[in-house]
Amino acid sequence: MHIFFVTSKLKFHNVGGSCEEYDLIIKGLQAKGNKVTAVSVFSQYNDITDPLDYDYIEEKNIKRDQIGIQNAIYKILKKYEGQADAYHVDGHFFLYGAGLYRRLGGVTPVFAYFNREQISWPENVSALFYKETKKKSLLKRIKKNIRYYLEKTIGTWIASGIDYAWFTNPFLQQEYAKFGFRKGKPFKLIGDPIEYDKSLRKYNIGEDFYQSHIVKGGRVKLFFSSRMIAGKGFDLLLTAFSKIKNKDNFKLILGGTGPEENLVRQMIKDLKLEQYVTLPGWMTKEELHRQLMEADIFVQARWRQDMSSMSLTEAMIFGLPSIVPSGGGIAWVGGESSLTFDPDDPDDLARKIEQLGSNPELRSLKSKNVYKRMHENTADYKKSIPIIEKIIKEVVGIEKKKSLSLQRKIIRKCITLKNINWPWFFRYINKHIWQHYYFIKSKLTDIKYWEMDTEGQKIKLSFNERYHHQQAKSMAEGLDEPILFSIWKACASKVPCGNIIFDIGGYNGAYGITAAKANPNSKVIIVEPDQTNIEHIKKNIEINNINNIKVIEGVLSSDTIEKSFKIHQGGTGGHITSEKNGIKVKSYTIENLVEQENNAPISLMKFDIHGAEKESLISAKNIIKKTNNLAIILEFYPNIHEDTQFWSFLKEVECNWIYLYSRNDDKSKYYFVYKGPQNINN
Repeated sequence: MHIFFVTSKLKFHNVGGSCEEYDLIIKGLQAKGNKVTAVSVFSQYNDITDPLDYDYIEEKNIKRDQIGIQNAIYKILKKYEGQADAYHVDGHFFLYGAGLYRRLGGVTPVFAYFNREQISWPENVSALFYKETKKKSLLKRIKKNIRYYLEKTIGTWIASGIDYAWFTNPFLQQEYAKFGFRKGKPFKLIGDPIEYDKSLRKYNIGEDFYQSHIVKGGRVKLFFSSRMIAGKGFDLLLTAFSKIKNKDNFKLILGGTGPEENLVRQMIKDLKLEQYVTLPGWMTKEELHRQLMEADIFVQARWRQDMSSMSLTEAMIFGLPSIVPSGGGIAWVGGESSLTFDPDDPDDLARKIEQLGSNPELRSLKSKNVYKRMHENTADYKKSIPIIEKIIKEVVGIEKKKSLSLQRKIIRKCITLKNINWPWFFRYINKHIWQHYYFIKSKLTDIKYWEMDTEGQKIKLSFNERYHHQQAKSMAEGLDEPILFSIWKACASKVPCGNIIFDIGGYNGAYGITAAKANPNSKVIIVEPDQTNIEHIKKNIEINNINNIKVIEGVLSSDTIEKSFKIHQGGTGGHITSEKNGIKVKSYTIENLVEQENNAPISLMKFDIHGAEKESLISAKNIIKKTNNLAIILEFYPNIHEDTQFWSFLKEVECNWIYLYSRNDDKSKYYFVYKGPQNINN
């Protein structure tokens, strides 16, 4: 198998760890019997100090703007597709051009490795260096918002043409999925590949090397080295160190240079830390390793939550225990070898430094955990590279087995165009154009949310994409289900204290939040399987200051067996499916959820789950029978209307129903189902 490994540059001197990672992956793939050819896109920046063990091609692209970069990668992939069985690209750099290549019929499968964020994402900051954060000009903010929106909506669809992706950590993958890239599609975590055993051999040390530090005594050496740029946490680390009571027990060494070096030096003076802090400046690889071998604790105070850290991985080679912020990529890399603190909390960081610094036994335990972590599949290159090769071979094999000819594809397209409902098509296009227009308009005019009014009760509805914006705007203007909301609010306000209200198929949470606000003493449960919608629901709960809602991520059905869910990211059209291309989601029953709430009575439910209403309700037969007072708002789809079994079931559990109205497109009908004295009028 001939793999073309396309990267930005081959620079092995005075640069970060990415080139070494790629070099290690290339060598690993080649060692498995594959032929690998590296292609550098910006070869004018190459710095190849030693002969490489593989062939390489130098392309010299001079354009560094986004369009120029993606155009260059597209042309390179087209240029070599006759020679390549597979392409491997730098994901964060080339995702749009690589995806476009596949979207436009490129025949060679593309695999991408992601170890960085997108430039259009929120910027890194060093908040403690600046008393006031400078606000960007309106024009720059508009340009950034437009870029973000275009990449999120159009760019990620194009990029998702990439066949497979691997990521350094799960938090980075989640951010790309939220952004819209290959959401719900398979991926692999391979960490930051690093040849740690080579360094151990080079210095003739073993995995028990760190233990010798513990018996030396003296001042505890804290170490961190990285480029001094925004977001790296030098400001937070210095602030935390200034709060340590027994500073004489510690020595802080901060390596590196960069744009914020003067700010680092000034903060050291301002905090009067000159006698405790050493700045060795830029270091060669050997000097860095010497510092790591002499250090006692590695401390990285801040980095993006979605990023891992090559600095930490390098420190782990020498068994260094570490202190890192909790809940992100860095903590995931360190695992049990790291002591974590609350992100951006200098007081907690100071406490953790004192805790680990004063406890040799804890440092010893953390050091032993370093190598346990480095032998795991997601941290050991000897295990991750074979996984990469296996996936590449599987996908390439599938591509070669595809028997559908270009001629048959063209015939199918022609048949589709012949049979298309053109009036519907133009209505569809018109609808989406206006969706985009109003969404962009709200973003540019800095509208944060829309406010919906139901019988004098107001709730806020946020949005971060066009579907949620359209829904929030329609609800605020009273155009989306105003009758249902009035009935729902009236019923919710009468629910006894502690009883359950179900919003099943929550979408943006509007029904659940309306009920929770109308009756703060009730237990509101929102069930929703779409991760994008879950995030919006939680945001809407937060901005409305609601505290009696529980959000369940999953689907409601007749059993608790995991289901395949066909997702419409951020949209309203998802449903349970038997197709293999759906995402796997947890499944709950009404009985299952009620048990979790200590069998509290149900008083009110809303169903909008695209055809799964029948099975979900019938499976809750025993609960409904025992319930004396119950109201349900049901959206029924066509296959239910003539289903005599379902209507017989409602009679059996002593429920009555009233037909309310049909949707404008007549795809579904709304019913009010009730049991006991409750009805629409009261």
